Amino acid sequence: MGQKVHPHGLRVGIIRDWDSTWYAEKDYAKFLIEDVKLRKHIKKSAFDAGVSTILINRTADKIKITVKTWKPGLIIGAKGQKIQQLTREIESLVNDRTKKIMVNIEEIRRPELDAQLVA
Repeated sequence: MGQKVHPHGLRVGIIRDWDSTWYAEKDYAKFLIEDVKLRKHIKKSAFDAGVSTILINRTADKIKITVKTWKPGLIIGAKGQKIQQLTREIESLVNDRTKKIMVNIEEIRRPELDAQLVA
């Protein structure tokens, strides 16, 4: 029996990019745990919206979270109230209070082509 390679790991750097983009020498474990908590919270709070992918990009002074979803209106809410509430909840999960949180919502045009949404 041969060695199996994970499909995502095989494609990283060629046709796919990492789901989290940041660099840390000392705080690696802290950032990794924080990313997992953020992903779980967003998936749980926006379950009805059909969240496919959550991308996290950290820089020195801000955290940019991009949520790819089938129904962005359910996450944004009327007049942006739900997304503001989600941003406040994310700020409470992040350990560093000095960082600015930016949440972007992207719509998936053809959800039938996304394996996460089909499943």
